[in-house]
Amino acid sequence: MAARNNTGKKRKDEPSFGEGLKVLNAGLKAGAFTHFYLLYGDQAYLRNFYRNQIRDTLMKSESGFSMGMGKDGGADSMNLAVFTGSDFTAKQVIDAADTLPFFAERRVIILEDTGLWNSRQMPSTESEALAEYFGSQPDTTYFILSEPAVDRTRKLYRALTKNRQDCTILRCEDIPQDMIAKWIVNLFRQAGKTIGSGVLAMLLSYTGEDMLHIRSEVEKLCAYTGDRAEIRPQDIQDVCTPVAQDRVFDMIEAIAEKRTDRALRIYADLLRLQTPPQVILALMERQYKTMMQVKDFGQSISDAEAAARLGMTTWFYSKYAAACRRYASAREIRDAYASCIRADALYKSGRIEDRVAVEMLITGAGF
Repeated sequence: MAARNNTGKKRKDEPSFGEGLKVLNAGLKAGAFTHFYLLYGDQAYLRNFYRNQIRDTLMKSESGFSMGMGKDGGADSMNLAVFTGSDFTAKQVIDAADTLPFFAERRVIILEDTGLWNSRQMPSTESEALAEYFGSQPDTTYFILSEPAVDRTRKLYRALTKNRQDCTILRCEDIPQDMIAKWIVNLFRQAGKTIGSGVLAMLLSYTGEDMLHIRSEVEKLCAYTGDRAEIRPQDIQDVCTPVAQDRVFDMIEAIAEKRTDRALRIYADLLRLQTPPQVILALMERQYKTMMQVKDFGQSISDAEAAARLGMTTWFYSKYAAACRRYASAREIRDAYASCIRADALYKSGRIEDRVAVEMLITGAGF
C-alpha cells in the first residue's frame, strides 16, 4: 500500500517498508550515505533496530574500524548527540550539528520521539528553526530522525524531503502480516523452537502486530517451554495476555452494532489499562483500513486466496470478514476510516485532544 498523507490521499513518493528497506540496505552497504534518515511509524521495534544499524554504520571509518565507539558497542557521545522528548531547543541541535567530528569521519545527530511534530508538545518555532537549518549543516554531520508519526504538512517534513536524493525514508508501519509471521517463525527457530501455522495465528491474535511486544512474548514462551521444542496452544493461553488491539476490534464491532454504551465501556477499560488514546486512535484507523481492504474483495474469490493477496492468514481474514458483515455497506466502512484519518489529522495539528478525537469517533459525532 502506498503511504497516505493527513488528508487520506495516497503519496506515491514514499516507499513501502519493503521497498524502503531495500534502498536503505543498499545505501549502507555501498557507503552511499544520505545526510538525513527518517524512520517513522508505529513499529518501534523496527525503528530502534534500524536506528542502531544506521548509527553504527555511519560511525565506522572507511577502513572498517569503529571511530568513537564505546566499549559496549554503542556510539561514543563525543561524536553522537541524542535528543528525545521536548526538553531541548533547536539551537542546541544546531550547535551540536555544527560541531566537527573528533578524530572521526562523521558526526551523528539522533532526534527520537520528539515533540517537533506536535505544537502542543513543543512550540512550532523550534520545528521551523530546524527546517530552516536542514541542508546547511557540515558535510560531516548526519541526522537520524525516529518518530512514531510525522505530520507531512509541517515545514520540517518538507525540508527533510526537499532533496530526496539526500533523505532516506523507512516507513515502519503497515508491515504485511505474512512478513511478521516469517519473522516470528525465525525468532523461534533461532531459539530452537517450532510453531505451527494455526498456533502462530493464535499467538498473533493475542499479541497484535506490535513487533516489540511480539518479541517480548516470544521470549516468554521460549523460557516457559524450557527444553520442549514445540510451541502449543496451551502455552499461549498460559503465558500471553490479549493486548489492546483485540479490545479495539471488539470496540469497533460494538460501534457497528450501534451499541455505543458497550463501545464506551471497552474504551474505558482500555484507558484503565493505561492504553494512550492516540494508540487507540491509531489502532482504530488500522482496523478500519484492513476491513476496507477485506470488504473490497467481496465474494469473488475464496477466503484463502483473498488472505494470501492481503498478506494475512486465513484465520485473520475470516475474523475481519465477519466484522465487515456487521456494517451495512462498504461505504459505511470507508466513511469510518475517513473519519479516523480526519480525527488523526486534527489531533496531530493540535486542534483537538486525542481523547476527544476517540470519543467523537465512538459516539458518531463526526468530523
